[in-house]
Amino acid sequence: MSPRHADDASGDRRRTGPQARLPRWLAGLLCIVLTTLSLGVVHPAVRADDATLDVTFTSMSPSAVTDEGDLTLTGTITNKGSATVNRPTVHMWRNRAPLTNADALNFLVKNQSSEPMGDVVTTSAAAQTVASLTPGASANFTVRAAFSGGGDPLALVSPGNAYLVGVRVDNSAGTQVGSSRTLISYPGTSKYDATTVAELASAPSYVGTDNGKPVFTDDHLAAEISPDGRLGQLVQLAEADNVSSVIDPLLVDELTAMASGYEVRSTDGTRVPGRGQDAATSFLRRIQGVAANGRSYRGLYGMLGVSAAASASRHDLLVSAAQQSAGNQTLKALPLAITATGNALTSNDLEYLASAKPTLVLAQGIDPASPVRQATVRQGAPTQLTVVSVQTTLGDGGPAPAPDQDLVHRVGRLQSEQLVRAGAYGTSVHLVTGGDAARAELAAAIGRVRVPLQELLKKQTTPVALQTGNTDEISAPGSLTGAESTAQTQLGFYKALTGEDAGIDTELLITRVWSGSFADADAAETYLNTAMATVSAALQSGGVEVHMSEKLIVPSKSTSLPISLTNSMSIPVRVRVHFDSDNSSRIDIDDTDVIRLDPGESATVRITPHASGSGTVQMDAMVMTAGDQAHQLGDSVRFTVQANNVGNIGWIIIIASGVVLLGATALRVRQVRHERAQQHTPADDDPDVPFDPSPLDD
Repeated sequence: MSPRHADDASGDRRRTGPQARLPRWLAGLLCIVLTTLSLGVVHPAVRADDATLDVTFTSMSPSAVTDEGDLTLTGTITNKGSATVNRPTVHMWRNRAPLTNADALNFLVKNQSSEPMGDVVTTSAAAQTVASLTPGASANFTVRAAFSGGGDPLALVSPGNAYLVGVRVDNSAGTQVGSSRTLISYPGTSKYDATTVAELASAPSYVGTDNGKPVFTDDHLAAEISPDGRLGQLVQLAEADNVSSVIDPLLVDELTAMASGYEVRSTDGTRVPGRGQDAATSFLRRIQGVAANGRSYRGLYGMLGVSAAASASRHDLLVSAAQQSAGNQTLKALPLAITATGNALTSNDLEYLASAKPTLVLAQGIDPASPVRQATVRQGAPTQLTVVSVQTTLGDGGPAPAPDQDLVHRVGRLQSEQLVRAGAYGTSVHLVTGGDAARAELAAAIGRVRVPLQELLKKQTTPVALQTGNTDEISAPGSLTGAESTAQTQLGFYKALTGEDAGIDTELLITRVWSGSFADADAAETYLNTAMATVSAALQSGGVEVHMSEKLIVPSKSTSLPISLTNSMSIPVRVRVHFDSDNSSRIDIDDTDVIRLDPGESATVRITPHASGSGTVQMDAMVMTAGDQAHQLGDSVRFTVQANNVGNIGWIIIIASGVVLLGATALRVRQVRHERAQQHTPADDDPDVPFDPSPLDD
């Protein structure tokens, strides 16, 4: 699994020879530096370690540069130091060097320097002095400056670009003790295009049913679909004009299950009623509305983590995810869009995805100069794939210093990147997965024209070939592969032992585990372990005991005799006792009939020894599950059978071990899980390793 966000990978396009010129990011940076130097005196920056005041913006109005009026910044300063700051003054500043390309913006947001890189506005409204701040105390501020006109205007005069503005805070001695800076766009009188795609998906939490009631591993989805939750913000964005969306079929299934009434089951088996039933009913209607708006796509079930699944050559996962997507009643009429984010798209990924025949692939790591590209996959008959270059970090905030993740920073960066990218590439495609990024997208933007994905595809009249780089493929998560194998074994064994399903669809559970919506492989494994906790506990809850008399005297060579079985497990079992003789031509014992035992129940079954001659024979007894593919419970027990023909009295058969206990300490198993993936076999007595009972063909 891999996180949804990754850095933009637009790359530098360099020339060689006499016409060689500087990369765009370096040219933009030099422009900033040279312009700053030309402005005259700039107050020295304070190092981040020396800053004693945090500056948090609460609003910036307007959100873009205009030709007239004022720019107003409001916020809060907080003393995070250990000493009082005497009468701090907040000063607005600006940098008049335009940021003309995405590389320059990326450099700024990645740079951890707190240096403002601009000059202070000298008008009175651009500064505010507040009362002294004791440690932990806060104060609000409002500063403003005119965009143009007399006095000392901001004078940000190059439309189609972005700028840096911000505040610095000085103490009463004139020493800087805090600062903040943010981006602001300047569209001018022109319009610019931007494509926004809301991804409606969440990390899986659905397990299956228990006594007909849906069961989840946690209730995070109830929080996410609240009005202020992550999905609450994303669905609001998806409902906005000209916003496209990709909807996870699993999300629809989980909401449907929640709307019917559900329970949340923890790892210890504790179950509590879910708290999101009514909210899920309402949210499901909104999803249905989004699906019907003509701008939406369906994703793969669980938003399958493409890079990880492709690296593991797990075509079964793609087949399952595509089938479940196509079969979803709410979404089946929508075109399929596959999101391949978190890692740069590789040729291996494209070959893997081709069989699903998506309408388009939304991918990172592609040169955004042509947002829509065509890829030809030559696997059998050539397949054409439409690939759209997406960005996932445009609404992430910045630049430094922190705090730089508030809405002002996010809106400033988002609108600046969209404007600059539109000037360079015609548009940008922002795949929105977070609630904060959705809030930034929902903010009004001067001059922005949203273009749905369908319209963007129509605009690309001339196909541009996609060139995938030599990006290393990511490794399949070994620990997840081991945990998956263990879960499959346990579910198969549970059904063989009880004759019933555990209420979990094995194929869908495994497909969900490989969801790209998990933060990482550890989160996916936690989900799997929680989903399997009840089954795992049941398989370790006891065993099946078999009792036989020490000496059996039978009147003939073939007579049925009683033995008793006791089920000490917490689940019902269907078992038989199997006997394996070292010399079946002399002495043999037939298997018992299959018997069902409820938890704590004991019952008697009959065995039939066959003796064809006197002598002593070694035998093994073992408890087996029912069915053609039988599984052995625990270890077999070795014992000795002696047969003597005493004429008319009959046969004396002595079972030397007396009482035979099978499975008394639950199920002894052969270990798998993490060590299997790492080619390591743990000790048999490792208490943390789950069961892997092996089938026995008899």
